[in-house]
Amino acid sequence: TVSATDCSNHRIVKWKCNSTSGQIAAGGNGLENSITQLNSSTDVIGDKENGCLIICDVDKSNGYLYVRDYEKHEVRRWKPEDTNRIIVAGGNGEGDRLNQLNGRFHIFVYNDQSIYVSDEHNHRVMKWMKDAKEGIVVAGGNGPGNSLTQLWASIGVAVDQLGTIYIADSNNHRIIRWPQEVKQGSIVVDENGK
Repeated sequence: TVSATDCSNHRIVKWKCNSTSGQIAAGGNGLENSITQLNSSTDVIGDKENGCLIICDVDKSNGYLYVRDYEKHEVRRWKPEDTNRIIVAGGNGEGDRLNQLNGRFHIFVYNDQSIYVSDEHNHRVMKWMKDAKEGIVVAGGNGPGNSLTQLWASIGVAVDQLGTIYIADSNNHRIIRWPQEVKQGSIVVDENGK
């Protein structure tokens, strides 16, 4: 099952393997501020053990909190009891260099504290190793487009235990699976449910 945020429709949609349509898992009741409604949700994580969806996550093994700052084009890390916030991705203004981010971006923190960033306007996914000064392009980065070597406004990212990257490829209306160290991804689901 793939859970995806549908930001504009204020809902979380679940897609079962080989299904042709998704099911609303949360929200979908319009934009408001009640317990049954969402407001432009951007990230979702499934907790299989407890059977719930999590909107924001803390790195449980080290107690770090990771926050993306759209205005400053950076991701910061800190422990909630500390005031020292460390830039772990971006932080060099808006742009397309390996030490920059551009547009909306979402993050996934891997077990080794590396940060995966879906870099919307650069049409790529970046991986920032712990303490790195610049990222590595691990998916896309070939300009906007719909070929399997390209992304077009990537706005969500998750990584499984094998290091396979799953990307919400917004303008192509699809979820892409991108295994480690390959030049192109494959479609998991697209706007036609394929």
